[in-house]
Amino acid sequence: MSALRSALQAAATRLSQQVLDEMYENPWWMQRYGERGRHFADEDSLHHISYLDAALAANDPAVFEKYARWLRSVLVSRGMCSAHLGENFQRLSQAIRSTGLPDSRAAHEILERGWSSLRYVDGPAALLQAEEDPLLAAIRDALPRGVDVREDDLMYLVSYLIDGVATGEMAHFELFAARFPTGVVDALRKTASPHLPDAPVRSHRA
Repeated sequence: MSALRSALQAAATRLSQQVLDEMYENPWWMQRYGERGRHFADEDSLHHISYLDAALAANDPAVFEKYARWLRSVLVSRGMCSAHLGENFQRLSQAIRSTGLPDSRAAHEILERGWSSLRYVDGPAALLQAEEDPLLAAIRDALPRGVDVREDDLMYLVSYLIDGVATGEMAHFELFAARFPTGVVDALRKTASPHLPDAPVRSHRA
């Protein structure tokens, strides 16, 4: 474990930049947040590795899970969604394994626990999250012929809806939904409607 921690600390900046370079292949990031946003993303990504190291040192994935849930609450309030954070964790896990760091399985398990901890456990948001696959299928089917939309953007759209229901604040969902054809958003709302409250309410865990 000490070998993994030493290797992570030595490779932290390179791993962080690799993950963000991959995520920034989606032009939405630069369009939405610009160079200033990339600076803050760099800082956040290094914090992920710092808390991963702390969880490894304590031999306790709960350290990272607690951090993941706290950071999600901060980022969602600032216009991001749970899927953004989960994607970062997953890409970081892939980068660590592909780099061949020693004992990388331990890091992978903690990062997976962090992503899993972002799932809502009760309320309308949890019900919606259980229907992610049907929701994604509905909006894929609603895409007009010839309209090219990134798969990650579709996942983000669903995640924004779920977070909006969990927090009771739909403004960020509405802003992101404006990027899509009206029929796509209508299909999402229709498919999600059995689990949408008349007015968005807060989940016990957001």
